[in-house]
Amino acid sequence: MRVRRLPERALPGAVRRRRRRRVTASARRAAGLPPAAACLAARLLLAAAALGGVMAAGACASGGGGGGGAPPARPPAPEAAPAPPAPHPAPAPRVRKPTDESYQVPARELSDFLLRSMIGIATISVGVGAGDQEQAPAIYDNDGDRFTPSGNILLRGSRPISSYRVGSDPIVNRSRAVVRRYPVLARKGMYVKVALDPSGRRAEWLRRTPEGAFPNSVDYVDFGDAGSFRCYQLDLFYLAGGGPRKLFERPDPAAPSTTLSPTPGAAGYLAGDVVPLQRKGNFLEIAALRGLDDPRTGIGWVEIKDAGGRLTVWFTPGPEC
Repeated sequence: MRVRRLPERALPGAVRRRRRRRVTASARRAAGLPPAAACLAARLLLAAAALGGVMAAGACASGGGGGGGAPPARPPAPEAAPAPPAPHPAPAPRVRKPTDESYQVPARELSDFLLRSMIGIATISVGVGAGDQEQAPAIYDNDGDRFTPSGNILLRGSRPISSYRVGSDPIVNRSRAVVRRYPVLARKGMYVKVALDPSGRRAEWLRRTPEGAFPNSVDYVDFGDAGSFRCYQLDLFYLAGGGPRKLFERPDPAAPSTTLSPTPGAAGYLAGDVVPLQRKGNFLEIAALRGLDDPRTGIGWVEIKDAGGRLTVWFTPGPEC
């Protein structure tokens, strides 16, 4: 007799549960797995299926998928901060360029009378025309209180202590002049008595000109007036014979002192231009400057005249003149 197997949905619930347990157990035995391992494997398969579903959903949401779509766009890189501006270079210091003055008379030829009698220095400029012809400044006679013109003098035949030129090319430099510097023996108002030779015996009166006159001018440096030598600098060694000399801490011959040297690199050599700051008695306070913007700080005092009353410093035009 043939037994008909009823479909599972027609069986009572208890019977269906027993049949599933028998089928599951049979499958485990067929796979050779113990019951616990089979359960773990089933759970892992379910977890992997769930994870795959989540990843597929994410790919679809981002426009990807199995069709080889473009990968998700990366966020833009943050912009780099702008580089700070380069610092401006510090301005170069302004270099002092004094006048190219040259001595015309050796110091040993200057008479003691001249060195003892000097009260200042006259700087006389005369224009130079075509053919290198110099103009001749006027000279004056003095009869006590009055000055009257007495003629003109050609300074080319005189012997100044020093000289320099302004402008050398007649085309580029339309205003050319030769500048000569002489000892001044006396002063009366606007007139100065100028020694025209190293002995001091040949002298003439000339009239000072307003400041800034050019190319014909007569300027005056007064050793007793600090305002008149504000733009000048000092040569400490020309009249002193080129030897060392003393720098005093105070305007006093008994004050402590150090030795100044005329030799570059030697101990006591002053690098830079030596400028006068003020006068006290027979002393000048000095400073040493390298640039036009250097502070004028006093470093000590030098004597103007030696023990015999002879002048020991020469004033030369500085770059500010």
